[in-house]
Amino acid sequence: SEDPLSLDADGEAAITIPADEVVTVNAEHTLTADAANVEGDSIDIEVEPADPDSLETDDVTETAGFDNTLTATLTDSFDNPIPDESLTVTDTDGLDIDEQNETDNSGNATFEFNESNEGEYTVTIAADTDETVNTTATVTVERATVENLSVTLGEANITAAGTTQLTATATYANETTREVTEAATLTSNATDVATISDDGLVSGVGDGKANLTAEYYEASNSTTIEVIDDEVVASASANTYTPSI
Repeated sequence: SEDPLSLDADGEAAITIPADEVVTVNAEHTLTADAANVEGDSIDIEVEPADPDSLETDDVTETAGFDNTLTATLTDSFDNPIPDESLTVTDTDGLDIDEQNETDNSGNATFEFNESNEGEYTVTIAADTDETVNTTATVTVERATVENLSVTLGEANITAAGTTQLTATATYANETTREVTEAATLTSNATDVATISDDGLVSGVGDGKANLTAEYYEASNSTTIEVIDDEVVASASANTYTPSI
């Protein structure tokens, strides 16, 4: 206090200040002393950060299909962390990410995302109390490693005039699966027996067996289809004996 305090008979002066005073960094505050009140002589002062001044985040590179996070840090002009402030993603750029979160005691707000599509996304985050306090991060989502590729056929045997569907399914490092037939490279090792289209449709051509292979990034797998000549099927059908009851 700038004013002198009055001493009592024992040469002591006591001051009383409102309890749990809350003040803000870099702001002027007044504490009032009452020499007539000798009840207390101490006070707890909680110093709050000043207004939000800076919001920062780092660019991140993560893997598609996994649970990932993007962290933003809010501080005042003195680099004090600002807790309990709401931050909002104002532009996701198509990224599947949390839209809003609150800062913790360290001024950090963590936004979770799990994006299945690889690519580069520009994400903007702003403080709810002042949208001019914002930050932009580049989130790069890379393709997950393909651990296994399974190949299945609708029918293992068809006629030379018949068709069936091949389906390729990828299993990724994060144990998720995805049907990737049209994205895979599909081939037949015997096109005079069976052919396969880009979308996995298998067509019989002539009698025999063909090995059908699907390749998708670092994984591949094969299956065998048998094509039976139409005349053989017709002959077998004509020679079928059905006993009378």
